[in-house]
Amino acid sequence: MNFIEKCTVETNFVIACQQGNIQQVKWYLCNPEIDANHCMDDYYRTPLIQACIFGHTEVVKLLLQHSDIGEINKSRFCCEGGEDGNLFLNACKYNRTCILEHILPIPNLDIISHDSKGKTGLMYICEHGNYDMLKLLLTLHPFTIDNNNHNKHSKDDEYNIGINSVDNNLDTGLHYAIKHNHMNIFKLLLLESDINITCVNSDGATPLILASDFQRTEMVKLLLDKLVTDNKNIVNNNINSNNNNNINHVDRYDYTALQYAQKYNNKEIINLISDKLKMSISV
Repeated sequence: MNFIEKCTVETNFVIACQQGNIQQVKWYLCNPEIDANHCMDDYYRTPLIQACIFGHTEVVKLLLQHSDIGEINKSRFCCEGGEDGNLFLNACKYNRTCILEHILPIPNLDIISHDSKGKTGLMYICEHGNYDMLKLLLTLHPFTIDNNNHNKHSKDDEYNIGINSVDNNLDTGLHYAIKHNHMNIFKLLLLESDINITCVNSDGATPLILASDFQRTEMVKLLLDKLVTDNKNIVNNNINSNNNNNINHVDRYDYTALQYAQKYNNKEIINLISDKLKMSISV
């Protein structure tokens, strides 16, 4: 088989995986000149990535038997029109719950890599609002339930799911859950003891500011409760404080969470924030 013939065969192999033609895939895998780990189409997409993107679970399971961990974890930063990121990231990006179930048990699976937008698999899960996928992912992270019914990670746990990772706009998974109004995802993230609820994105917005700006009343209430519960000392009335654990934090547009609520005349959120500020003054 010359070079051109081999390229043609490899491209057809990728197409078979894309189409979910498992019989053709089996035939190509029996060809000793086909290396499933290194075949790519014109956009540098591997057979495994293509099968994942198009949701062909049985093809993915078959290809995994012929793939090594290095290729499974390898991120593909592709030319225009291609898909970037590794297998896990693409499973999350394309909302493939069944495929995620099969790849999560793989030892040393890279679940914290990001694509060219800086987005991780967790961020895509939060953006889609896929509760089942998030539950699957969190089960990889050993924890015990503390007295407050929060997920408390063991000290020797080194399996990092990147729960506080940020994208190119400094948004976290929590920011995505708020923006897309996925309350079930939001609540599940808040149960994580190491979740950062005071992180600031490129607009200077904390989750509280974002929730107020998008008028997510229940999210505002839960964030305020957690802010005060976690550490009563972090709440003060000094808007110039460098401490981001401040209900009065100001974003790049010089707005606080309270001012966004006032902007939209959302009386319920105004009362929630005002009451917490009064409580903080009395502490």
